[in-house]
Amino acid sequence: MLTAENQLSHWIVRISYYVLVLGITLAAAYTISVLIVPIVLGFLLSYMLQPIVNRLERMGISRHLGSMLVLGLLLGTIGLALRVSYPKLSRQFTDFKSHDHLYLTMLESKAQALASSLSDHLPKDLVEESYASAQNHLIQEVKRYKTLLPEMLSHFLSALIMMLFAPVVAFFFLAEGSQIKKFLVSLVPNRYFEMSLMILHRIDLQLGSYLRGQLLDCLAIGVLAAIGLSILNVKYALFIGAFAGLANVIPYVGPVAGAIPGMLVLMISPNATFPWWSVAVMFVIIKAIDDVFIYPSTVGKSLHLHPLLVILGILAGEHFGGVLGMLIVIPLMGIIKAVVEVLHNTLRSYRII
Repeated sequence: MLTAENQLSHWIVRISYYVLVLGITLAAAYTISVLIVPIVLGFLLSYMLQPIVNRLERMGISRHLGSMLVLGLLLGTIGLALRVSYPKLSRQFTDFKSHDHLYLTMLESKAQALASSLSDHLPKDLVEESYASAQNHLIQEVKRYKTLLPEMLSHFLSALIMMLFAPVVAFFFLAEGSQIKKFLVSLVPNRYFEMSLMILHRIDLQLGSYLRGQLLDCLAIGVLAAIGLSILNVKYALFIGAFAGLANVIPYVGPVAGAIPGMLVLMISPNATFPWWSVAVMFVIIKAIDDVFIYPSTVGKSLHLHPLLVILGILAGEHFGGVLGMLIVIPLMGIIKAVVEVLHNTLRSYRII
C-alpha cells in the first residue's frame, strides 16, 4: 500500500507529465499555425506529383530517390524559367517605376475626361464632389503605397522564404505518404477499416486529378493571356499574363481579376494602340476557349461541385483565410464531399440510415 509521501510523489510526476504533454501540444500547434502556408503548399504539391513518384517506384526506383528526382527536376525547371524570364521582368519593373508619375498624370487626365462626360448627364455638383473624393482617395493610396513599399517587400521576401520550405514538406509527404496513411488507418477500428480505405482512395483520386488539371489550366490561361496582351501591345504583358494565370486558380473571380490590370495599363498608356475595352474582349475570348476546350480536358468535373457551392465557398474562404483561404477552399470542399459521399453510401449499404 502506497504511503502518503509516495502518493504525493506520484501525483507530482503525473501532473508534470501532463503539463509536459500540454506544453509540447501547444508548441506543436503554434509551429503548425506559423508554418501553415508551406505545409498546405507542400501537401498540395505532393498530391500533384504523386503519380510520377508512383510510376518511378513501379520501375524499381526507391520512393525516397524518386521523390528527390521529381522535386529536383521541378525546381530546376522553375529556376530555368525564372532565369530566362528574369531580364524581361526586371526591365518591365524598372520601366514601371521610372514612369509611375506619367501614369498617374494620364490616370488623372482620363478621370477628368470621364467627369466632364458625366457632367452632361448627371448633376454637376454630384460629379464634382465624387471626382474630388476619388482624387483625394487616390492620392492617399499612392502615398500609403510608397510609404509601405519597403514593408511590403520585406513581407514578400519573408513569404518567399517560407514558400521555399514547401518542397521540403512535399518531399516528406511523397516519401512517407504511404506510412502516414497506414498510421491513420491503424487508428480506425476494424469495422470501419474498409470505409476508411475507400475515403482515402476517393480523396486521392478526386483531389489529385483536380490539382493537376487546375495547374495545367492556369498555365494555359497565363500563356494565352501573355500572348494576347502582347498582340494588343499592352506593356508588362508577361507580368499581367503571369498574374492572370495565378488568379485563374480562384473560380469566377480569377478571370475578372486577371483582366483588370491590362485594362488599367491601356487606359493610362499615352501611346496605346487599342482601346482599353479590347483587353476585356480578349479575356472573354480566352475564357470561352478555356470553357470549351481547355478546362473540360484538364480539370473537367473532377470534384463535381455545384457552381453556387463554389461561389459560397470562395466567399467563406476569403472571409476566414484571405487569399490563401480562397485558394484552398475548393480542394477542401472536394475532400469534405468525398468523405460525406463515402460515409453516406456505406451507412446506407449497412442499412444504418
